[in-house]
Amino acid sequence: LSQHASEYVWDFGNGATQNETSTTGVSYNYTVPGIYTITLTASNGICSDTWTTEIEVIPPMVVTPPNIFTPNSDNANDLYFVNVDWGEKFEAVILNRWGNVMIELDSVDQGWDGKVAGKECDEGVYFVKYKATDFGGKEVEGHTFFHLKRQ
Repeated sequence: LSQHASEYVWDFGNGATQNETSTTGVSYNYTVPGIYTITLTASNGICSDTWTTEIEVIPPMVVTPPNIFTPNSDNANDLYFVNVDWGEKFEAVILNRWGNVMIELDSVDQGWDGKVAGKECDEGVYFVKYKATDFGGKEVEGHTFFHLKRQ
């Protein structure tokens, strides 16, 4: 809202700055998530005015379902997790090859131990259908298969 400014200096809160002669077309890409204070200083060489705001940079959500897990009590890969980086909500259903529901998952940190009602499921191919939601409300849906192996 400053009038008669001839120079605009943007400070992006991470050590990067940008000098401009107008406020149109200014953009910046952050590479590290975090909270940043952005400062704009408008100046005409004699007087200056400063505006600040704070933003939170959240990277895009990444959903990575594994293609195998080995629930054999060796403390390595004993739970099937769909890895959701930068996601807020997650839900999934795991099915056997006949379409029977093995388990329904309803959080990012919930995994499957390869059992139904305390009984170990057979080795083989299983299917997962999932929906993940990022912190901005964007949803990603997908489905794939994976192998349950007990060796």
